Amino acid sequence: MKYFVTDTAPPRVAGRRVKAGDTIELTDTAARYEAQAGHIRLASSEAETAVEPPSKASKTKG
Repeated sequence: MKYFVTDTAPPRVAGRRVKAGDTIELTDTAARYEAQAGHIRLASSEAETAVEPPSKASKTKG
């Protein structure tokens, strides 16, 4: 599966040199520790195209 490297990741994730924002492909087993530590997150199509909720200013009273 593909994973995004987070800002909190160290210079090496699962034995590979990485930078924040990189995308790496790992097996579920190889990704388990890094995901629990917050160093990576799943790169899903939903995560890439997530829509932010409307801001409070755009809500109307009624």
